[in-house]
Amino acid sequence: MQNIATIKWKKQYTKNPSAFKVHLLKQESIRTLYRNRLKGKLTPLTGEIDADWLKIKEAITKAAEESIGYKKWKNRRWLRTWNDETQRAIEEKKSSYGKYLQHKTVERYIEYKRHRAMVTKMTQRQRRDDWNKFVKTLVRDITGTQRRGFKIFKHLQLHERDKLKIEPIPKREWKEYYGKLWNEQDSKGEEGTKEERRSEGTDDNRDIMTMEELNEVLKHAKNRKRCGLDNLPMELWKFGGNELRIQLLELFNKTNNKQKPNATRMGDRNSEKHTQKRNKKQT
Repeated sequence: MQNIATIKWKKQYTKNPSAFKVHLLKQESIRTLYRNRLKGKLTPLTGEIDADWLKIKEAITKAAEESIGYKKWKNRRWLRTWNDETQRAIEEKKSSYGKYLQHKTVERYIEYKRHRAMVTKMTQRQRRDDWNKFVKTLVRDITGTQRRGFKIFKHLQLHERDKLKIEPIPKREWKEYYGKLWNEQDSKGEEGTKEERRSEGTDDNRDIMTMEELNEVLKHAKNRKRCGLDNLPMELWKFGGNELRIQLLELFNKTNNKQKPNATRMGDRNSEKHTQKRNKKQT
């Protein structure tokens, strides 16, 4: 039977999903490389929504892997401050470990364990002190003397200080603005909005998305946002080229009259669950 004291329990860390280096797409050469790789990997659609969606997602993923690659997650548990005492303790620990590897005796192993415990204790105390100092500075800058804010304003030039002045809007301009806005709403109510006029068309073309609408949506989509259920950032969809947009348009128009892909249905169910939980908390 194995001794319980020798069992080492390891922490179970949840690995973050890999993220693409989308900042490289700012370069024209990288965007061209990504489009060419994606163009060669896209295949004609088969008519099955789930299968076509998986094909498009797989093509985008492989093209992004070959053109921009993934980010490397780094360990950010370094010390904010470094002093000579910590440096000497780490060097002594490395030296004792080297001696133990040369001659694996009990005395040298105990010496190495003692130095390692000292380094661990020292670094933990240093991290705790750094965190307390950071919290105190943060509280002071928010609710206390606000030294950083006054320091920034102190170094502003005279012409920059004039820009910080707030000019109040006269009441006359407010009155003209709301009067104009009220008249526009009245005219819209009489003539009908653009969406209402569009709904008066035929039933066949009512739910069909056009290429202009898709381009408009991708144009106004924001970059550097959190990915959805597909784990693909918005930049990969925006810079995919015309071939990707044609297949997306065809897939979207098919989903208007048929069921949604599995990934979209999962997102709808998750949103419904969150809505039910929020309603229970409110009641």
